[in-house]
Amino acid sequence: MNWKRKLQTLFAHGVYRLKRHEKRDIATLIVIGVLLAGGVVFAKGMFLSSRQVSSDVTTQYKRSYKTVQPKKLSDDKILLIGSVLSNESASIFPRRSGIVGDILVDIGDQVQKGQVLAYLLPEGVENQSNLEILTQKSASQKAFDDYQNTQMVEDANIAKMQQKLAEMKRSLQSLRDDNYRSGGGLRLENESLSLAYKQLAVAEKQLETALQTRQPRLTDGNNKISQARDSVQVALQHTYQTAIEVVTGGQGRFEEGGTRILYEADINSSLGVLDANIRNEVANQFNAVRSILYASKLSSDDDYYSAAQKAGDLLDALQRLVNASVVSTRLSSAQINDLSNKIHLSQDKLFTAHEKLQKAIDAYRVLVVEIDQNIAVLEEKVLGQKSNVELMESQWEKSGSEIASKIAVMNESVKQYEKEIEYAKAQAKRNVDAQKNQYAISNAQYLKTAAQKGHTAMISPFDGVISRRNIEVGQLTMMSDAAFELVDVQTTLSQKAKNEIQFGLPEELQSVLSVGDFVDFYLPGDETVWHTAEVTRMSPQVDPELHTFTVQAKLPDDLRLSNHSSVQVKVITGKQEAYEVDSSAIKKEDEKFYIWVLENPEAEKPVKVYVDVIEEDGEFAQITGSVEEGSLVILNYYGS
Repeated sequence: MNWKRKLQTLFAHGVYRLKRHEKRDIATLIVIGVLLAGGVVFAKGMFLSSRQVSSDVTTQYKRSYKTVQPKKLSDDKILLIGSVLSNESASIFPRRSGIVGDILVDIGDQVQKGQVLAYLLPEGVENQSNLEILTQKSASQKAFDDYQNTQMVEDANIAKMQQKLAEMKRSLQSLRDDNYRSGGGLRLENESLSLAYKQLAVAEKQLETALQTRQPRLTDGNNKISQARDSVQVALQHTYQTAIEVVTGGQGRFEEGGTRILYEADINSSLGVLDANIRNEVANQFNAVRSILYASKLSSDDDYYSAAQKAGDLLDALQRLVNASVVSTRLSSAQINDLSNKIHLSQDKLFTAHEKLQKAIDAYRVLVVEIDQNIAVLEEKVLGQKSNVELMESQWEKSGSEIASKIAVMNESVKQYEKEIEYAKAQAKRNVDAQKNQYAISNAQYLKTAAQKGHTAMISPFDGVISRRNIEVGQLTMMSDAAFELVDVQTTLSQKAKNEIQFGLPEELQSVLSVGDFVDFYLPGDETVWHTAEVTRMSPQVDPELHTFTVQAKLPDDLRLSNHSSVQVKVITGKQEAYEVDSSAIKKEDEKFYIWVLENPEAEKPVKVYVDVIEEDGEFAQITGSVEEGSLVILNYYGS
């Protein structure tokens, strides 16, 4: 039947060319048609002659179709390489660099948080390491002592207030007992007032003495503050004179004056030659200090603090200026050292003056609080004694309601003092907590130094199972090198997804995936088993080098894959599939192309399927439409 196939192909090719309006000889097409018709008649005769036909019976037979299966040219999916990310994995790094001395665990071992995994040999420079550890430990111990002292002082203060509260309550109870019978009712007793008068006189004398000495004591505190301010002023002047000696290179050629401004050109040319910016900085800070001394008026404590700060900044800048200088014909090494020593002397004077001012101010504040509290206590004592005297004087005249009112006042005083105790407790707690925090910070620094400089044990910070060991005994390991890797580590990310796959999606396919979609994947070497993952994350920006978007998809919790293992991910691109068939199978009707398809081998009637022709070269055609790779396309059928 090869000749029939060739005739069909030739005829179809001629029809296709005619449809494209190619200028061919019409006669050629007619000859081809006649030859094809003759061939068909001859084939039909041969076919009928091979059958036994009865003259009076109609022979029924099943038509034989010649079919082909389309060849797929393109697919609507792509395979991308991805890797597995385990959120239950963690790496353990050494807390310092060193040589591995011993290894206690290996792959597969279950380890607990805080368990020792390996030991590092001690560092070579132990003296320096021990010195740093001891220094930090000493600082930590001092912070702890301060914390304990603060705790004891505040506890003693609270205990003292509680003792006074107990005395107030006893006084209140005594007042009740003195004026009321045990069974109830007012009990007036004739008490001697002499003792009460003496107690009142003593209390008044103590209050008078406290009031008389208040102002002198405050004046003395103010005088100490003034003296401290004078010390700061002297330190500022000393700093200014030191600055003049430094900027002139010890020559003293700068003309002093309240309106005189220092420019960079006034600074000795041998100073600061190694730093282009320090000379200008020194000039600016010098003029700022000069302005404080000659143009500004220091009045408040903040003014003195600010002036001391600026003077300190000037001295620091002068030190950097000297450090950035070189020995020259105009400035010797001895002169440079002398200038540096003068700067240090001025810094010491400035620091001492600043500290003295701070202590004077603090002492004055404490003195004010102490004096006022003492006067308040004495005033309260005088008032209490007066009330007691008045009560005793009028106990025969006072009615039950008046005594009850007095008791109510004392009871209110007790309640008010209880509130004061609660406030004092809160204030004490803040003070203690502040010292406790300082101790925690200092202790953490000590532990960090000890871990970096002294500890030789490599400790696991997690619970898990050792999955990989990257160190060997005798190996030099660094802090940046992971010594062990763990699995089954509980993390926040693992609560959302124990395992994820990560792959790069080409930027031209950005629209085909979104969060919530599902993708299929399989492991290399096992292409028959497909798994499904849900897309949970997509990067908002494209990678400028790979031109891809990073996608992460969540794996089912019951699917356990090795961390960083490779997978093949299938992504549906949305592009239409294309197939290749024989050109003779293509038919046309009303400007539409179609083919005849046999739905199954047992079917007797073909089905017309409309398609789109992408390209046709006379022998084969590329089509798209409702066609599958296993479809049976009929070649020898042209309609009923």
